[in-house]
Amino acid sequence: MDVSTVDAMDQRGSTGMPLSTLLADLAPGVLDVVVTPREPQQEVTTVQIWEPECDTGVAAGAMVFAVGPSRHEVERLLSACESASAAAIVVRATETGLAQRAAESGLWVLAPGSGITWDRAAALVRAALAASGDQQDGHPWDGGTDLFELADAAALALGAPVDVTDHRLRLMAFSSMDEACEELDDQLRVKTILHRRVPEEVGAWLRANGQLTRLIRATEPVPIVPPGHRPRLAMPLRAGPEVIGYLWLLPFSGSLDDSATETARDIARVFAGRLARAVVADRQRHASDLLRGVLDGRLVADALSTVLDASDTTQLRVIGFGSHDDAPLHHVDRCHLESLVATRIQSLGSVSVTAMIGNTVYALVGTGHGPMTGLRSLSDDIVVRAGRQLGVKLVAVIGGVKTKMSELRRAGAEIDRALRIHAHAGGGNVVTLDDISLHCILHELAEVTEERPHLLAGSLEVLAEFDQTKNTAYIPTLLAYFDANCDLAGAANAMYLHRNTIRYRLQRMRDICGLDLDDPLDRLVTEMQLRLLMIRKATDASAH
Repeated sequence: MDVSTVDAMDQRGSTGMPLSTLLADLAPGVLDVVVTPREPQQEVTTVQIWEPECDTGVAAGAMVFAVGPSRHEVERLLSACESASAAAIVVRATETGLAQRAAESGLWVLAPGSGITWDRAAALVRAALAASGDQQDGHPWDGGTDLFELADAAALALGAPVDVTDHRLRLMAFSSMDEACEELDDQLRVKTILHRRVPEEVGAWLRANGQLTRLIRATEPVPIVPPGHRPRLAMPLRAGPEVIGYLWLLPFSGSLDDSATETARDIARVFAGRLARAVVADRQRHASDLLRGVLDGRLVADALSTVLDASDTTQLRVIGFGSHDDAPLHHVDRCHLESLVATRIQSLGSVSVTAMIGNTVYALVGTGHGPMTGLRSLSDDIVVRAGRQLGVKLVAVIGGVKTKMSELRRAGAEIDRALRIHAHAGGGNVVTLDDISLHCILHELAEVTEERPHLLAGSLEVLAEFDQTKNTAYIPTLLAYFDANCDLAGAANAMYLHRNTIRYRLQRMRDICGLDLDDPLDRLVTEMQLRLLMIRKATDASAH
């Protein structure tokens, strides 16, 4: 078929990135989902652009950008994509019938967002693949997503064994494919590998003699000659201005030529990117585990406060994202959903962490004194993206301000209750606790009656039994009467009855169980009991 590869690097057989994860990682509006097939999506391994003049074939897992195919070219394109197991087709002109035919073939169909050019969309997809660590960027030494594999590839490219340490000189990875290197008998390296860190005496020498300071400031390989050991070269690994580790070439005497130095710089950048992602991911996993433990009551909040560097004055909110109608989510959808929420809330600052419990994603954010509109907009964006890119229909609830980490468990319970209410109540995608506070109060009181059922005892029990045994409708009549603010005409209209019928039924209730709706206290307690009873019945029904 007529498809050319954008870059030769895309043909090297990457393990790929799940399409739903890729869409979640892209900025809003880059690619819109036109058709989602029933079959599970493939992983995206490369980006290709369809060109009628070429005939180079379609790569497995390719995301094929079909720029304006004519009607007679659609079948050829689809045949090539089907036979090659392409992941998706990106097309703007859906009138050609490509979208419908692709859906029948099990292909995802995407479209560039409004104002997004083809070149920009393709470039952003390639950047997302590269950032995931699954799409290589063309360098011969970049051999895989694992730090050890990368160290092996770097050693082959530079002709010297390679070690990688973190900023505390703890060993993170080392090359093992060093047969091509002539000098392998290095006792310092042996000790470093055995003890998983640079020996203490060497680390002390590096600090005391200013070698570590010189290395931190370096922008190219620096010669290091520890006392009693062979010389080596080292480079800092940076994430922005912060040094997060060091790259060591050993044993290595002399210096690198210009080409090798540039290669070493490129290697250091890749290692730094991988190491930074690993460090950030580890911190996020740890914080997520702590938040999960705090919300479910297994852990106290002090440890989470330390990890997030939250002060006593930090204002916190918990935002909950749950499925519409409280429908269960597939395990894969839960993972992608948590990743989507975590990616979006990072824009709110350092005090931001997510945790998934069951079908709910909880986001803890430090709000400062900013307006609620920002959180609403962000939450709505997450809900929209989850529906468009993951096929998951969500609702979101934004909790109230908390000033203490110790309040988080109660905040989580408030979010759970509000999500149950909002998931079945309809309305907008995003609400705050204040928006549905009255409903939340009633539902919390209904929960209390589960432990104290005697609070619902009284006239309603008698009337409910009459309805069940005598085929009457006293409970629905009473509910309509209260919904109409105790107006006979309003209740009659709601039930399509004459007002005298409603009056008669109310009188019969008084005769049966002594219910006096003219008494303010009797009326208040009866309506409260009735509201709580309706909530209990709705909760029981949804549970089954």
